[in-house]
Amino acid sequence: MRRIQHRRILVVGLICMASISSYSFAQKAIRKPDRSKPPQFQSNEFSGVFFADARSQLQGTVSLGATSQAAEASMASGSEPSDAEPAAKGNEVWKQLISGSTIEDLVKESKSRVDGIITTPAKFASGGYAEARREFTLLGSLMGIIAQYPEEIRWKNSAPYARTSFARMAANCKVGTQPVYNEAKLRQQDLQDLLKGTKLNGTAEETAWADTADRGPTMQILEWALRENLAPHTSNEDNFNNNLDEITKYAELIASYSQILQQEGMTDADDETYAQFAATMLGAAKETLKAVRSKDAELARTAVAKIDQSCNKCHAAGVIADGPLENPDADDRCARCHAKINPRPDLFDGFRQLRYASIIRQYDAAATTAFTHFSTGRHGNYVSTNYKRNCRACHNPHNTVFGREQRQQWAESGHGDTMSGYRVSGTDFKTRGSVIAAEDNFGNFCVRCHTSTGYLNYISSGFSNVQALPDSGPNAQPTSNYPKYPSGSSTYSDKSRETIACNVCHDDARLDARVKSSYSGRVRRLPRIVSYYNYSSTGTSRLNPGGTNLTQKYKVPSTIGYANLPVSNFVTAGGKQLGVRYSDFGLSNVCVACHSGREIGTVIKVASVGNADVNSQFPQQSLPLDFTRVQAVVNPHDRAAAANLTGISG
Repeated sequence: MRRIQHRRILVVGLICMASISSYSFAQKAIRKPDRSKPPQFQSNEFSGVFFADARSQLQGTVSLGATSQAAEASMASGSEPSDAEPAAKGNEVWKQLISGSTIEDLVKESKSRVDGIITTPAKFASGGYAEARREFTLLGSLMGIIAQYPEEIRWKNSAPYARTSFARMAANCKVGTQPVYNEAKLRQQDLQDLLKGTKLNGTAEETAWADTADRGPTMQILEWALRENLAPHTSNEDNFNNNLDEITKYAELIASYSQILQQEGMTDADDETYAQFAATMLGAAKETLKAVRSKDAELARTAVAKIDQSCNKCHAAGVIADGPLENPDADDRCARCHAKINPRPDLFDGFRQLRYASIIRQYDAAATTAFTHFSTGRHGNYVSTNYKRNCRACHNPHNTVFGREQRQQWAESGHGDTMSGYRVSGTDFKTRGSVIAAEDNFGNFCVRCHTSTGYLNYISSGFSNVQALPDSGPNAQPTSNYPKYPSGSSTYSDKSRETIACNVCHDDARLDARVKSSYSGRVRRLPRIVSYYNYSSTGTSRLNPGGTNLTQKYKVPSTIGYANLPVSNFVTAGGKQLGVRYSDFGLSNVCVACHSGREIGTVIKVASVGNADVNSQFPQQSLPLDFTRVQAVVNPHDRAAAANLTGISG
């Protein structure tokens, strides 16, 4: 019996050993899955991003039980929250339009973008300042809302000062200079401190909404919220269902900006039509939020389309377009209101009169917008042929008050006075050009300095193009280039005469080359200027120093060529054009191109001793010039400040 028990124990032991051995083999045969190492965080990495204790941020009396019961009852009945909200008054409106959590998310996201923009002075100067302007406009607007929010929400203690600080930063970010970059770094640190929970200490100034949310960057923010976020998120049902939180966030942002656009002091807020566009946008944003609550993708798509349409009514050419025009001005949208006749005679809004140096003319017809901008004849006008649909050359389309004082000063100057002497003379300077390049020419190219378009053609061609401007209109005449019309044609169909417009000396240097504007005050950058001082004693010589017939060089038809023109002393130096490359005067280079004179003392010196290097075909050119018998005097022309300043004129 005892032997049988021992035998049973032995069998059980063997079975157990076999089981253990089998389990051990199985463990070796099954490969453990690869797993990533757990992430490691620095102790302060998320400081300021998450609350240490979320409960400490709750405001008011907490009644979770009642809220939960109400929500369950609502879900059980299948009803939605009521959309018939009572009209909010005063600052209460912000609570209806945007939540504290949305504001917080927008600020954090903006901080991330700011960190990518403000990195180096070079990146900031090459376009980063424009992006920074949008971000600080957004941040200033959000801080303005927080400051007026009817409840305690995050950053409320810092919001008044932050609003002032960020708004000022946005205003300064119109240029990318080193001082502006340095200031941007300070504001970047302020933003970092806000996220960490540090209260900003500073003096809060009374900041109007017009200064907080400048309309230019505000419109860019609205376009970004609509085009890059709401529109794609509501394009189909799947996108809608997957982005409900994002749709809520950007719909609330658009609703808030719609309200800001209607605030007292905002540009055009007192215009009934404009205010209606903003109110329509606000209603469509609310409808989008309703669609999110009801999870109605089609309603959301329709509501977002209404937001788009409210923009298009102002940005399209009289009809609702598929998308807003980037430049309504180019489609003649501006002229629908700013026409020749003052649509609002009871308001002093720039239509009634402009100030001039002459008090006598301050209130007469020559000072009205109708005359200065549109009327043509023997005087200058701002909206000449080449400036139609180009109001941005002088005006900020999103803030028409901007630069008003500077434009008034310009209108009193020789550059802008439409009734100055040479603009009311018998000569229309747009017709005074030459097919011959400036380096081979000596006159008959008044167009390069007495018209805006002629100047821009000149500086953009390496200081060479001095051709007359083309005629326009149904009865347009051939371009009046010398020598076909040596004294300038007066037969042009186009009777408009250009002033020296804002875009001659200023250029906004937009990153998008398709959009041209010059209203910011940024001075146009030019390289060192080259001026040519060629001279002919009879005013008719047309052979260049190398002896090449210019008729052939410029492919001028022989019927209007130079073969029959008398050739006389064509003064050059050393067989080359008498050209001077001026020193680099930085921002003043833009002035040197015209304020360097037509002829200089060197012309007299070279001509008085003879110029044997010119062309052996015409030996008379090597003789000293008898100045008592010349038909064309050596004339420095007017206001040759650059030549005088450098001593070149003498």
